[in-house]
Amino acid sequence: MDFIYLNFYSFGSTLAGLFCLYIAIFFITIKERSPAALILGGAGISAALFHFAYAVGFMTVEVWGVYHRWLVIPTALMTFSHLVLVFFYFPSPKYERFGLSLYSILLSVIGIIAVYYIAISYHSVGIFVRGNHYRDFETYSFYKYYSIIVLVYNTVFVAAGIWRAFSERGRERRAVIYMLLAFCMISVIPALTNALNRNGSISRIVYQQAVDLSFVIGFFLLLVIYLNISKEKTTVLSRIIGISMATFFLVFQIVAYLILNEYEAQYDKIRFQEAKLIVKNKEQPADLKYVLAYGTIPGESVRDTEVAQNTIPKIQNGNKEAKLFLLRSALSDMKNASGKERWKKAEFLFSGFETDQNEFLSYREGLREFLLSREEKSISDSEMSGFFGDINGFVTIAGNKLVQLPDKRNESAVLAILNSGKPGLSAMMKIAGGKYSEARRKGVSSEKLSVLLSESLCPAYFEGQRIYRGMNDRDRTGTSSPEYFVSYFIQDETTQTVYEVGFDYKVYRGYIHSPSSILAVCLISIMFVVIVGFKYFFRYALIRPMNDVVAGLQAIHSGNLQYRLVPSVEDEIGFIARSFNHMADSILVARDNLEKYAQDLENKVNERTKELQHSLTEVKDLKEQQDGDYFLMSLLLKPLGVNRAAQENVKVEFFTEQKKKFKFRNYDSEIGGDISTSKRIFLRGKKYTVFLNADAMGKSMQGAGGALVLGAVFEAILERTNLIESVRNHSPEKWLKDAFLELHKVFESFDGSMLVSLVLGLVDDEVGILYYVNAEHPWTVLYRNGVASFIESEMTFRKLGTGGINGHIYVKTLQLEPGDVIIAGSDGRDDFMLLGKDDKKLNDDHTKFLEFVHQGTGSLRKIYESITSNGRLTDDLSLVRIAFKEENVNVPEANPNRDFLKNTELAGMFRQAKRIAQTENFGEAIPIFQKLESLHNRVPLIKKYLTLLHLRKGLYREAAHYAEDYLNLDPLDNEMLYFISYTLKKCREFERAADFGERLRLRNPSHFKNLLNLSGIYMALNDPNKAEAIANDAFSIDPENLKVNSFLETLKRRRD
Repeated sequence: MDFIYLNFYSFGSTLAGLFCLYIAIFFITIKERSPAALILGGAGISAALFHFAYAVGFMTVEVWGVYHRWLVIPTALMTFSHLVLVFFYFPSPKYERFGLSLYSILLSVIGIIAVYYIAISYHSVGIFVRGNHYRDFETYSFYKYYSIIVLVYNTVFVAAGIWRAFSERGRERRAVIYMLLAFCMISVIPALTNALNRNGSISRIVYQQAVDLSFVIGFFLLLVIYLNISKEKTTVLSRIIGISMATFFLVFQIVAYLILNEYEAQYDKIRFQEAKLIVKNKEQPADLKYVLAYGTIPGESVRDTEVAQNTIPKIQNGNKEAKLFLLRSALSDMKNASGKERWKKAEFLFSGFETDQNEFLSYREGLREFLLSREEKSISDSEMSGFFGDINGFVTIAGNKLVQLPDKRNESAVLAILNSGKPGLSAMMKIAGGKYSEARRKGVSSEKLSVLLSESLCPAYFEGQRIYRGMNDRDRTGTSSPEYFVSYFIQDETTQTVYEVGFDYKVYRGYIHSPSSILAVCLISIMFVVIVGFKYFFRYALIRPMNDVVAGLQAIHSGNLQYRLVPSVEDEIGFIARSFNHMADSILVARDNLEKYAQDLENKVNERTKELQHSLTEVKDLKEQQDGDYFLMSLLLKPLGVNRAAQENVKVEFFTEQKKKFKFRNYDSEIGGDISTSKRIFLRGKKYTVFLNADAMGKSMQGAGGALVLGAVFEAILERTNLIESVRNHSPEKWLKDAFLELHKVFESFDGSMLVSLVLGLVDDEVGILYYVNAEHPWTVLYRNGVASFIESEMTFRKLGTGGINGHIYVKTLQLEPGDVIIAGSDGRDDFMLLGKDDKKLNDDHTKFLEFVHQGTGSLRKIYESITSNGRLTDDLSLVRIAFKEENVNVPEANPNRDFLKNTELAGMFRQAKRIAQTENFGEAIPIFQKLESLHNRVPLIKKYLTLLHLRKGLYREAAHYAEDYLNLDPLDNEMLYFISYTLKKCREFERAADFGERLRLRNPSHFKNLLNLSGIYMALNDPNKAEAIANDAFSIDPENLKVNSFLETLKRRRD
């Protein structure tokens, strides 16, 4: 068969085809295979046909070899279509009906494309692409559109893979991603290189190498990934064979490339040496086809007459190529000459062999630009050779693009192809483009334009480079077999003549065919050894021992516990066999024991039932006793957690849901550490509603014990307040401080074993001022005008019973408006288990309670329902609701200052008095303000001016009088507290001054002036220790203050 010539490309395609065929057989022969495996088998068959078609095209130079294209075109798209369908069945079927519809559409498009391609190529010329070693139809326009279609098919399958990856979770998603990456190796790289080849950017050989390698590597990855992630019922041996086959083929592809590439290089060396001897000695070996001599004298071209004329091919631009060869050889052998020196040499050569001024103009200008850009710099021979290599690379790519350009008169497209930005190439292509444009303007035909472009893009061959020559298939007539040649340029150093020595192309193919055939035989042998031989190689070492283990497991499964294995190998399988025997013995013994136990099971059951009934009786007795303790504790707690508020201006509501529920006899109740209480008390003749919400730490009895202690002590404090007048004369701030410290001292005596968080507060029933203390309790919420917000932003005190408080207590205040609602609650409001898939996720967002308050519109029952609809309670929950004048929410609140200024006459008097006071004529301003005060004695603004004016005049007693009146009208004015304390100190009423100063200190511990004033008051009261402690607080705020330092030095001197 002298028409078959194997080379690397036919061998590589055959290897890839055989591998794809094996992959197809592997997937199709899986027992109880999945639809995905069957589809992958179809993809393997399509890929195998694709590569076998290429193998046929590469292994012959005959005319009929061109028809391999009819099989290549549809099979590539069929492979991609199968890959699309896989994602609708892997890892499990999903939208398979849509996938089948899409698959049908893709196949229909393939059928249309195949029929159209066969129709347009049937009458087309099959061109042998010299250098690429295969035939192709001159349907370049179709190929461009086909490359776009290939990219579209790839886009569809990548989109399908991405969709499936996003629709899966966990391990399945990773499996889809791995498969998509393997598919991309199979399809994306061939699609991109095909588009680049059809665009002329890369040669067909590069494309073919990329296709062969990408298919082998891609299907190798596909097999490895699928075997590791699928649940197909494959055997261990089939997996070993599959992985081994893939590994061998991949390695063999690389080894074959290295071997045949070396043979290619050796062929060039041998032929080049023969060509030299032929030129020198006029030898004529049998495979010599022609010798052409190109003279450098203008117009001279000599054909060697010693070779038959009918074997000499028609060579276009041969004389020009020979002169460019001579030019390259001369300029690339000047050591490290400068650009200027090389240009002189080039000018000399051009002048010696140029016949037409325009023939070498483009090369002349290109060399000029490159060499003179480095005029004084040295240019090495390798750099010079590299420049000619750039020229050859560019003209090859440009030539490929021009061949595939259907209309050579498309000036913009041609000039875009001829465009280059590299030095030398830019000038060269500019001249070539100019020649083309000028010829086009003159109306030159498309054929002549092709010849002109071919002349402008002549390569500059180097010594020993293989040149492909042969018959133009367009000129072939009849059924004659075409002839093709490989040739080499040889330079005669003495005569400067360039010879072209041509050899038979088939001899070259025969030279490469010999090692390729050996490799092909080795490839088939390896396949046979792996597929057939492995079954015998592993029969006794793996297959038979594994079959014995499987048979044993089947016997055990059928109930034959007497079956035993005889280990035939001493490896992991032997260990499994011994473990199997041990397991069978254990099961047999266990079965015997079970039968024995079954015989006296009834007696043992009866005996065990009696024991369980006895234990259950004991547990019930203990449970009843425990429930009795719970019931007694709940009875003790009930009178302590009572809402005894007057429910007038200030309304108080409780809601409690203890975690521990119990039943004692006929009573259902609950017990826990949460407690709430409220009551009305009188302080300094004013009505206050006191409230408390607390959470004693600990579960059930421990928490209830803490709540009992807290409730009892707090009830004693309330009763003492009602009974003892001195306590009733306390300010609300002092009462809160004393109550808090008393509760803390009680729990501190437990040495940290009983801690309580709480909110304790007082609400002025008339004016709605809230005084409160928070000891590590959840933040208090203000619900105003439909908006819920925290009135705290930081933790102020630790739990009751925690050491370190030491009397440093301060009270927070808040002015409530009509309709305002205060909601306090224990940490059960935040400690709930979120509902959802993960029932073990505990809520960690304390701001969610604000959402619940908003959803419940401030109603405790609705708030509870909002909490339980979002999660499951895990702790006791208690809520307290304090509402101020809810029924007056829409009634405008009286504003004495604003109402007073509405009176025109009184407003005029006020402005007059204010102007006089601004001139510091206090004596004249005070009577006017006093007259206004006598007319309206409940206007805070007037009393504030009277206080300040008397203070400026030094009338401290009168200033104190008006300040107290003002404070009764506006109790939250902290500065007025300071003025009262200061003026009373000036009046030497030290006890009262200390009282007001302490009230301010409880509200604002960092009020610097108040601390200075209080330290002086306590010095006057002969309490230096307290004076020093308060002065130290002031010093910590402003260490540089002279008054504080002087006062502390005075105290130190007195103490010493």
